[in-house]
Amino acid sequence: MNFADDESRSASGPGDARTLRADKMRINWVQAYGEYQLPFTGAATRALKGDWTPCPKCNAELRGYFHVFKSETGTGTFWLWCAACGTHTTLPRVKPTVAFMDPFSEVARGDFGGLEIGADERFLDRLERMWSDRILGLQHAGEIPEAILRAHPDLAAVGEALAQWRRHESISARCLSCQRVLQVILVEATRVLVVSCPGGHTDFRARMS
Repeated sequence: MNFADDESRSASGPGDARTLRADKMRINWVQAYGEYQLPFTGAATRALKGDWTPCPKCNAELRGYFHVFKSETGTGTFWLWCAACGTHTTLPRVKPTVAFMDPFSEVARGDFGGLEIGADERFLDRLERMWSDRILGLQHAGEIPEAILRAHPDLAAVGEALAQWRRHESISARCLSCQRVLQVILVEATRVLVVSCPGGHTDFRARMS
């Protein structure tokens, strides 16, 4: 997958100058290589298990996005990036052990390829924008954006369970698939809040703020 940065362009007029200034504001994406290749691969592998670590290069917060390409196996590609230093990596043919929100889950595979190479917006720019808009990368337990709830109505029950947990109430929210009461568990060691269904239909995890 090619995330190469656009070539710099010289400004020949007012319009070109605006374009050049906009380009300079964009993140300079750099594939993790050399001494950072293995650390980023390790960070991505841990993130697939819900264990998020700081950027191996600059110690800033990492972001991630997972997309299923083989629904029969649940395997796909994971993108991990740092918006601070622009370093990124991808892991193909992987399967996470935690649930990742995917607003592109219904996009056909051929059309998804078009998103990756679209000329209007670089794919990592799009992912970073969506992360900033809180459509990707749920960071804080109990904060589920409306856009994700519309795409994944089953998360409404998760949001209800989290709200009940925060109010120290008994959990009564039920899984939409099997109607069993959801379980909410806080893993103290990692500060990860887990909302799961006894029937295995729901497995939502989010880090506590």
